[in-house]
Amino acid sequence: RILKSVDPSGWNNELLHMLENRQTYPVDQLPATGVPADKEQQLSALNVQMYGYGTRVHTVLRVHNNHIFVTEKGENGVREFEFQIAEGM
Repeated sequence: RILKSVDPSGWNNELLHMLENRQTYPVDQLPATGVPADKEQQLSALNVQMYGYGTRVHTVLRVHNNHIFVTEKGENGVREFEFQIAEGM
């Protein structure tokens, strides 16, 4: 999927929205990992929602001009952090 926003300031919302996708994939397209097929299919979603197991937090990490931008969305809302990369690193 391509980001609709050309402006990087809009990317966080679009990326977080992508991570909320609960679409699963057909069993015949999944790897044989030893997990039962029905569970493997549930685990194929970006946002896993199963009884007793699932996605709790979505994290977007962007690096631009010696800065790291981190956005986390979870049960307690959205939190954002910014770090500067030290020169010479």
